[in-house]
Amino acid sequence: MATTAEELDRDQVGEFARRIFSIYTNGLLPYMIDPGNRTGLFAAAACGPASAATLSERAGIGDRYVREWLGAVVTGGIMTYEPAVLGVPPGTHRTDGPTQPPLTG
Repeated sequence: MATTAEELDRDQVGEFARRIFSIYTNGLLPYMIDPGNRTGLFAAAACGPASAATLSERAGIGDRYVREWLGAVVTGGIMTYEPAVLGVPPGTHRTDGPTQPPLTG
């Protein structure tokens, strides 16, 4: 049976869309956790807050790949990002608290 736009509850549609997005996002995160471990990016992040360039240097990986990886793990809530303040670049990424031990062993 087709549903008309008038019959749809926008809140229910929005909640379902968030649920689907969460399933999709969480399904892709293992593909970012694995290379983070294999390349040493999580270990590099455990050394302290760092910009993408600093993590790149610590792990010995190209800056572009690190930025792409950070975009995924920050969006997934595995790491946090603190933007630059008052124009003082660059922003920093961190993994600490309860997230660090499971990721770094």
